[in-house]
Amino acid sequence: MWFYTCAFPAGPAMNRSMDLPLTVSRVVLWMGALYRLSGFLHWGFNYYIGEDIWHSACCPHKGALLPAGDAHIVYPGDNGGPWRSMRFEAQRGGAEDYELLVQAIALAPDQTDALIRSVCTTFRDYVRSGEEVSAARQKLLELLEEKSKAL
Repeated sequence: MWFYTCAFPAGPAMNRSMDLPLTVSRVVLWMGALYRLSGFLHWGFNYYIGEDIWHSACCPHKGALLPAGDAHIVYPGDNGGPWRSMRFEAQRGGAEDYELLVQAIALAPDQTDALIRSVCTTFRDYVRSGEEVSAARQKLLELLEEKSKAL
């Protein structure tokens, strides 16, 4: 089963909008691993439709419907190519973490789930600190190393 984030729910729920901590773009994929979800759909990779998003983070033609950054995670670059955003890079890091988490779940599911729960337990209950996410990732790498040596 796949999942995705979009305009709703708002507030502290995990989303890629600009008003949430950058860690959310990464940690949302840890939730995918916790629930054994197999994919994440990118809603709004580049849905700016010719708008000047350099001067307005929201999409005027949609009014208040979409929170700032919800409709895009890259920016229009030279020659039509995309420029990556910090949120894009954070989410890419989350995708790399997800692949490591899947490997760790296969080797040590209970330990891996406990590690994931130290980062997030629900789509509203998660760490906001990048340092905490980095520390959890380090523990993940150590767990993988330990379990791989035992094979």
